[in-house]
Amino acid sequence: MRRLLGSLLLFAGGIGIGVWGSSVVRQSLDQKHDEKIFESEQAADRAQTAPLTKSAVPAHPAALPARHSGIVARLSIPRIQLRAMVREGDDDGTLDVALGHIPGTAFPGQRGNVGVAGHRDRLFRRLAEVGKGDEIRLETPSATYRYRVDEMSIVSPKAVSVLAAGRGAELTLVTCYPFYYIGPAPKRYIVKAHLIAPGAAGGVLAGSLP
Repeated sequence: MRRLLGSLLLFAGGIGIGVWGSSVVRQSLDQKHDEKIFESEQAADRAQTAPLTKSAVPAHPAALPARHSGIVARLSIPRIQLRAMVREGDDDGTLDVALGHIPGTAFPGQRGNVGVAGHRDRLFRRLAEVGKGDEIRLETPSATYRYRVDEMSIVSPKAVSVLAAGRGAELTLVTCYPFYYIGPAPKRYIVKAHLIAPGAAGGVLAGSLP
């Protein structure tokens, strides 16, 4: 009986590892696919702005929520060596393969609070290593926005006020907490940052935020 139980546990463990491994591979493939589309859109946007003269006013570089690809931005956090694509939506299907722009929050380039969610055991697994003063970058096909981390906090899932818009341009990263909790985690880990430098790709500075 003990031998049978051990065999069953090994079998279940093998299935679990296989499922996890396949999900990691799918995430990697989807990220590479999204990055290729993003860079294609980025090249197209740069080509459109290339003929601008010094007196021309560039179009506002806010991310377009209606982009056919569904890709909102590319998020980078140098501190934890993270570079990941951000898709529109915060459902499990999206967060299994990417970071997700939380519907109803601002888009990069807009005044307000840009909300980005991620799974604690996937792309945001090292989010707890991010500290005050660290830099976070959000790239759209036409602009790069730099943010400085202000604070980290642990809140209830009902604390939706963390996504409320303040006076300026903000970024809020959200994941589940504790990071190594078994099953649905009871809390949310929050990283809040403020915009320090908006600028368009290709060296053309963005206009003032609305």
